[in-house]
Amino acid sequence: MSQEKVDKRKSEKANRKKELAKKKQKRILNITVSALVTIAFVAIICLAAASLSGKFDEETTVPTVSYSAEEVASIQEALGITTTADENGTSGDTATTAEGETTTAEETTTAEADSE
Repeated sequence: MSQEKVDKRKSEKANRKKELAKKKQKRILNITVSALVTIAFVAIICLAAASLSGKFDEETTVPTVSYSAEEVASIQEALGITTTADENGTSGDTATTAEGETTTAEETTTAEADSE
C-alpha cells in the first residue's frame, strides 16, 4: 500500500508543471471570456439606449411656411380673431374668449387674479 502512495506522488510530482500550466491557461481563458461577455453586454445596452433616444433616426426637415400680412389678416378674419389697438394707438395683447369677446392682457390678468 505504501508503494502505491509513493508511485502516485511521483507521478503527481512529474505532472505538476503541466497541471499548473493547464490551470493557468484555464484561468486566463475564463477571464478573457468574462471580459468579452461584459463588453458585449455593455455595448448592447448602449446601442439600445442610443436607439431609444433617437440618435440613429434620420433628420427630418419640416417645410417652413410663411404668410404675408394680407394672408394672415384673411386667416384671422376667417377664424373670427380680431385685434384692437390701444387708445394710444399701439397694438396691445388681446385674446378672444369662448363667447367671442375680445379682451386685453390686462383684463385677462385681473380676471384670473379675481378668480383665485
